[in-house]
Amino acid sequence: IIGNKGELKRVTTFSGEKPVLEWFTHQINASDVVWDIGANIGTYSLFASPFAKEVVAFEPHPANVQRLRQNANLNESDIDIRSIALSDEGGTAHLDVSKDNAGAGGGSVSAEGSYEISLKKGDEIAPQPDIVKIDVEGHEYSVLKGMTQVLENVRVILIELHEDDDLAKVQDILQENSFATEVRWEIGTRQFVVGEKKS
Repeated sequence: IIGNKGELKRVTTFSGEKPVLEWFTHQINASDVVWDIGANIGTYSLFASPFAKEVVAFEPHPANVQRLRQNANLNESDIDIRSIALSDEGGTAHLDVSKDNAGAGGGSVSAEGSYEISLKKGDEIAPQPDIVKIDVEGHEYSVLKGMTQVLENVRVILIELHEDDDLAKVQDILQENSFATEVRWEIGTRQFVVGEKKS
């Protein structure tokens, strides 16, 4: 569904992420559970759904959650949508967003903000994933800290970082959890970090 320019850009250009998305879907086996953390309107979830056993999409932005549900229904995709944010502790926080419309990115978890949201540790959530994608606008390290038990069984992880995000901290926690890491793509000011479990 395209309701604004932001959604049009995501649908027609994949925000420049077509090679990333192609690589991601090729990692999925039919028995895999995929977690899409920071699902937005569902691009990765929708493409993962035909290949995976199950897709769990995490998205706290209310307009994005609504559009994600609509897109899942439109594509007849069975996606488990959870309107929460993952972090290193449970509770509540606020989502600070610059735009209220569907497709808006850039929302950050903060003490103050536009919406009160629920936080949960990934280690408290089932079913546990085999493959994970994270795009949470600077909150990546906290998400990873909250899912160190989950990471034991994750085979592949994809993380989108922006220029102000701490690449070294993200790579360190992945390497501590037995992942080989690399920055696989640089698109504009974004870096896409791949972590693959060492055999």
